[in-house]
Amino acid sequence: MLCEDCNELVDEETHNCLSNLNEIIQEIESIQRKHSQRIKLLQDSARSLTQRSPIPQNLYFFDDVEHNEYACDGCGRMPIIGLRFKCKKCENFDFCSVCRESRPHQHSDFYILTSSGCHEGVGCDGCGEAPIKSLRYNCKECGNFDFCHKCYIIKGHPHDFEVILPLSISVEAYCNKPKLSYKTDDEIVIYIVVCNMSTQPLRTLSLRRQSGVPFKYVEETQYFGLNAGEKKTLIIKSVINSNAGYYACIFQFYCEEERETVGPPILLNISISRRWI
Repeated sequence: MLCEDCNELVDEETHNCLSNLNEIIQEIESIQRKHSQRIKLLQDSARSLTQRSPIPQNLYFFDDVEHNEYACDGCGRMPIIGLRFKCKKCENFDFCSVCRESRPHQHSDFYILTSSGCHEGVGCDGCGEAPIKSLRYNCKECGNFDFCHKCYIIKGHPHDFEVILPLSISVEAYCNKPKLSYKTDDEIVIYIVVCNMSTQPLRTLSLRRQSGVPFKYVEETQYFGLNAGEKKTLIIKSVINSNAGYYACIFQFYCEEERETVGPPILLNISISRRWI
């Protein structure tokens, strides 16, 4: 059998025209695979825009929150201002709210973060990061076993995890005497206003005494039941029972469910003078 191109006898193993044809076919197949991969990437990116969940209206009051050390992988802005959208499947990918609404991404599921805070007192059992920043993954069966987001993505584990977003609250404290000046046996009333600055509901917290509390105080778990942006006032009533002096009264909120401290320490500089009879 003669080749139509070179008019030479065709040898399937050594004929140059066949070899050239095979190379062309392989090159075409390679181009087709690349185009197929590109098409799939574009389809996934389009799906991430069309299937995205709208930003809840009650989260727009977080517009001024700064996410220090985090840059937007869409526009490059650092720090991200307002809501931060963290991809659930990428090791390290974040969008600001503008890019989340306008730019495609290969994945459609994001965590909505209102805080760049840490999980105080909790370290990662994968890489040793302590405290864990941003997202925390707690094993549902091991109990005291946690991963950071990167280790959750790249490391295996036989059990399921619960995802814990950064718990964030704002705290304001007031007393029944503006200058915090008391005498022994005076009644002291402390008003602590707590606002949930997290996307997840804030259920229960305990207020722990750290130091310098010049009155009887019994720690107990308080139910808050606050959604994002909601406030509640905790009222503490007691009687001054310490000697005259100055006391740096410090409290700290603690989340029993997540086993971590929440919010900034509450400092009240209380002055006690002697009651003369």
